Amino acid sequence: MPRAPAPGPRTRLFRSGRRRRQSVTRDEEHEHSTRRRIATAQYAGMVEMIANVRRAWRGLALIPVAMVTVAGCGDNTRGDGAAPATTPVVPMTLTGSDFKGVCQGATVSRAAPYSAAGSHKVVMLSPDNKANLVEDTSTLPADWMVQSDSAGDAYTRIDTVACVQIATADEIRTCDGYKDGDKPTKNTVKLNSTTYNVSVREATTGKVLGATTLASADESCPMFVFFDNDAQVQNYYAPPSSDELIAFLKPFVQP
Repeated sequence: MPRAPAPGPRTRLFRSGRRRRQSVTRDEEHEHSTRRRIATAQYAGMVEMIANVRRAWRGLALIPVAMVTVAGCGDNTRGDGAAPATTPVVPMTLTGSDFKGVCQGATVSRAAPYSAAGSHKVVMLSPDNKANLVEDTSTLPADWMVQSDSAGDAYTRIDTVACVQIATADEIRTCDGYKDGDKPTKNTVKLNSTTYNVSVREATTGKVLGATTLASADESCPMFVFFDNDAQVQNYYAPPSSDELIAFLKPFVQP
């Protein structure tokens, strides 16, 4: 009876070789699997990169489209003849300084028209210590003037302007002895004897309704003067008589 051959190196080689082939196969599969994972990851990365690039180009492409769309809408609006929306311009509230030009013949269109009949509202402009015209609110009767109202536009009720302008000025003395509280200063005042051209004009036209010349009445040194520092020198133009001013203006303002 034939005997099975005893295991020999060949069989062992076969088995051993089979194991090696199986081992090589597993290594190859592992290597292939690794390569597939790497390739898959690389592919996914490339896909993501391409998608990002596409999104970026898509965003850039939308910019001119949006601009064209806006421009197109604007053109269509103009083509339809619709007027663009505008913000109404609100005129500034009139003040006394707005009437300074009337003393040189200018006009204030927003003032009240002048009519000889009835009483009127007047603003008076007199020179300051630099000979600039400023509103004088202390000389005329209160009911001749308007009272500034922040909630309204009181100066639109003005229809006449009284102009008190320097014609000549002669320095007659220097006033000193002014104090800042109890502290003596070096401030002085040049006192000027002054003559004035006084006129009353229509606010809306600048037309002269009447004119006269008045001289300074009180040529004594002023008691109170505003200075910017302790050594400043100021001019002072002695004013005309308040009574004479009111008497001249009354026929035009309160006839």
